[in-house]
Amino acid sequence: MGIVKNKMHGLTDHLKGSDGRVALVGGYLYIYLTDKLIHIAGILSLYLLAARTSDSSVENIDDFVDDQGNAFEIIIDSSITGIEWSIQTYPDDESIIQNLRYEIKLNEN
Repeated sequence: MGIVKNKMHGLTDHLKGSDGRVALVGGYLYIYLTDKLIHIAGILSLYLLAARTSDSSVENIDDFVDDQGNAFEIIIDSSITGIEWSIQTYPDDESIIQNLRYEIKLNEN
């Protein structure tokens, strides 16, 4: 059990990430497998009228499949503190997970 937990801990950087920029008017998270674009997920604008920082968070859940039929699910949270994402569903193949990378493009104000 400890070995499996250790392996997954090493893959954490590929399964989640964050960016301190605030998506005032939304944007897009580009998801690459090695150098190939496999999905573009929407980043929602945060809730600007929130009374508290924690209430400013909005969430987008997006499912997608790569060219090889591997299924993924990503959750993207946007708030006054920035953008966070995590892959919740992914293939068991570690080499696929290790080759995931992300790029954020925010819409201009």
